[in-house]
Amino acid sequence: RYVWVDLRADERAYYEQLERELRITVSGEEKLSVTNLIALLIRLRQVVDEPEVFEIPAPASKQVALNELLQDKKPTLVFTEFAMLAHRLAKKYGAPIIAGDIPLAARNAAVTGFQAGVHPLLVSTAAGGYGLNLTAAKRVIHFGVPYNNARVNQRVSRAWRRGQVDEVEEVFLLARKTVDEKMLKIVERKKDHERKFSKAELQHILLDE
Repeated sequence: RYVWVDLRADERAYYEQLERELRITVSGEEKLSVTNLIALLIRLRQVVDEPEVFEIPAPASKQVALNELLQDKKPTLVFTEFAMLAHRLAKKYGAPIIAGDIPLAARNAAVTGFQAGVHPLLVSTAAGGYGLNLTAAKRVIHFGVPYNNARVNQRVSRAWRRGQVDEVEEVFLLARKTVDEKMLKIVERKKDHERKFSKAELQHILLDE
């Protein structure tokens, strides 16, 4: 399911300012590579997901919504593509974290504790959660939409295995009238889950055409 959030006025103002600046950059430079376009896209996503990076006062609107979702204490995996945000959320909730910069022993301990019910929440980046068995989870929260749709399947497969009886709730936490909406529309149109965004699709998102 989709949980939609409205940005605060100060978040919205900064987002729209950055969006205007990026449109000028994209429309004025025809030779921008896919890598450069993704970098610009990440800046827009950061304003929505972790505005603290841009010194916008906390708490971020999406993080407030996350806090509300977690009140029921349901065993939950929270996935984000931003390592800094993953660390921030883990610190805030006193939760274990699985990320590329976490030592293997600490990752194994986090998984063991989560599977045993010691922690109702586990925060992970896409890279950190790859290949792990996290079937204690009853909910997976995607903090935004990955630009590679295959990552969504990889995340959910960490929490659900064939033959498992319990259902796993899947939640996309998204902000209205932002890059979240644009990315979701493109992802939903894709039939091939292994495809990443093409250069034309990235330009479409950044130029709002």
